[in-house]
Amino acid sequence: MYTLDILGIGNSIREAGRTIALALFDTLLRLIAALYDLFNMIASHRLFDDNVIQTIYTRVGLVLGLFMVFRLTFSAIEYLINPDNITDKQKGIGNIIKKESAESLINSTLS
Repeated sequence: MYTLDILGIGNSIREAGRTIALALFDTLLRLIAALYDLFNMIASHRLFDDNVIQTIYTRVGLVLGLFMVFRLTFSAIEYLINPDNITDKQKGIGNIIKKESAESLINSTLS
């Protein structure tokens, strides 16, 4: 067991293993650093113009507003068909007021 250490071969093998591990980790860390730089360059690049972003906000607000008007109209039709749902805790007027206030808050933050 100690014969390799007497000749110095054991230390050489250990040092060779360390050198190989160091080379692998060095390559890995350089790759990670290159990917980090690439992600930073992509993140700092401006993809959209301000006009495009404003158009997207306007269209999203329009779609949300139309959806909420549809939901409000559908709820009103449900109350006309089944008036007992007006006093229901889950489907009642209080729930509609909460939904409408949430819709108004969303639309005001988008505008």
